[in-house]
Amino acid sequence: MNKKLMALPTMALVVSMLGASVFAATSSPVSALLKKATAADGTDLTNGSAGQGRIVIADDQDDQKVLGKKATELVSAADITSAVNNSKFDAAKFEIVKTFDAHYEDATGAPAALPAALSPVTVDINFSATDTEAVLILHYENGAWKIVGKSVAKAVSIETFEVSDLSPFAIAKASATTSAQTGEHAGTYIIMVAVALVAAGAVFAIRAKKASN
Repeated sequence: MNKKLMALPTMALVVSMLGASVFAATSSPVSALLKKATAADGTDLTNGSAGQGRIVIADDQDDQKVLGKKATELVSAADITSAVNNSKFDAAKFEIVKTFDAHYEDATGAPAALPAALSPVTVDINFSATDTEAVLILHYENGAWKIVGKSVAKAVSIETFEVSDLSPFAIAKASATTSAQTGEHAGTYIIMVAVALVAAGAVFAIRAKKASN
């Protein structure tokens, strides 16, 4: 009996650690987002090689104000519906899951305006989605948020979009309303199981103690 009682808290700890790893896996450094950036003339702006300028992705504290908001707070539901063009996705379900700032640095490493000859820039970012999810890339330009990229119901690891200027970006994501969203709350379910195991262990411990008396 004592070995069984000791095993329950251990199992709970393991399950809790698994839950923590699920949440940790959903976040990654913003700087790791950039996969490739290509100028209109074909210039590689990813690493600034051969004395060229480059595109840099970094955190922007102002962007954090929209993190966790509904995408409909930034762009209209009609624009989302039009961009997604798939009845399985509800515009109201899109949520901002990541924000970042993109800017151009010249050959000396100093921030600069994007040269007109390099515009528009095609940007590839590392961001995964499944075939039951839709992703929207939003860009803040001319005082308003606009949808500049998307992937809908496709299993992808890279999102691509094209822009003529840089600055704040946000990524919105939603799951199909008709799919079984088994993984959406996986971390929460794991933690609930861990709590239940701890509670069960406590009950058994109390009963064992009473029995021994």
